Formats: sequence, structure tokens, C-alpha cells
Amino acid sequence: QLVATVVSHTVLERGEEAIAKGVLQQADEYLKAACPKSDNPVQATVCMHDRGYLHQVQARFLEAASYYEPAVLAWKRLKGIDQRMLATTLHNLGETYRELGRWEQARAALTEALGARREIYGDNHELTASTLAQLGMIDLWAGDMGRAEHLIQTALSIHEKLLPPNDLKRLASVHDLAHLGCAAEKSLGVEGDERGRPAPIAAPELFDRPHHRRAHAGWD
Repeated sequence: QLVATVVSHTVLERGEEAIAKGVLQQADEYLKAACPKSDNPVQATVCMHDRGYLHQVQARFLEAASYYEPAVLAWKRLKGIDQRMLATTLHNLGETYRELGRWEQARAALTEALGARREIYGDNHELTASTLAQLGMIDLWAGDMGRAEHLIQTALSIHEKLLPPNDLKRLASVHDLAHLGCAAEKSLGVEGDERGRPAPIAAPELFDRPHHRRAHAGWD
């Protein structure tokens, strides 16, 4: 899954989306065959997450949710697991719910992910900041401009301290803050999409392709 994701992102940078799709489909076929054969509940749950992730990066969000949801339940049933696994799955599920327009479910999953990541990494960590930024975008789409600005600006401040200027997570925070400013200037009077979200603003070329609008998190 990791190799497929890296390869697909590389060829997407060159605009070769058909090749990327083929690589991801091959990875999914491998996981489809391998997952049922695992007698290890941790490995089986990793497989569920990874299949969800492969669907998420292809913008197949209903399919992604169908794997992330049981994976979250499985992590919570397992005793003594590394909590980073649960935090990552919750974060990705929250992103997926957001793309499906399920705002309250997205907020709940991301809030739980944020609590877990703060406990694991502390407040000043790039992964904690990524979840803060996602929650900020939920608040933006809900019309809570003050809270959205606080969360997104906090995330950007953390990313600026920790990450190089061209890092995807840092650029995503810059993009989110610009989106917030655009919505504020128009007092949320912009035309929305079919899920009620503000219309997208002009973004850096890096974010022109759906796969690169957000620095998706694989395993922490």
C-alpha cells in the first residue's frame, strides 16, 4: 500500500493519472486477496485501513468509509495496540466524512483523532496540526468563522515551525487560511457546491489535482 501510494503520487505529479489509477488498483487487488488470509487481528485491521486509504486517495469516499468505519471499531476492541493506529484511522475517516458532506460525523471523528494525537504527540506536532486544520475547515463550512480562523492559524503556526516551505501539510494550511479569508471577505456569500460548502478559491498549482488538495495521512 505504501509503495503504491508513493508511486501513484509521483506519476500524478507528471500528470499521468491513468498510470496512477492502475498502480492503486493493483495494490487494492493485492490487499483484497491478502486481508482475508490474515489470522492476526492487528494485521487484518491494518488491511481494512489500507484499503480505505486506497479508495480515499482515488476520491471514492463511500468505499473508503466502508473500510474505515469497521477499522475504527476493530482498533477500539483490540487491547494494548499502538494508539497511533486508531488516531490515524479516525483522522482519515473524518476527512472522508467531510468529503461526503457528513459534517457532524466528520467533526466527531476529527475531534476524537485530535484528542488521541494530543495525548500521543503533544500540541506542537505536525500531525496534531493537520487534524486541527481539518477541524478548522469543518467550522468554516459550518459558518463559525472565529473558531475556524483560530484552528487554522494555530495549525499553520505549528507547521511553519516544524516543516520546510514546500511541505504538503504546510501548503495545505496556507491554502485553508486563504480559503478562510476569501469566505470572510464575502461573508460566506460565495456560491456553494452540492454539499453546501463554499466554492473553492484559486489555489497553488500543487492543489489542482484532487489527490493533492490535502496531505493525506497514511500510518503515523
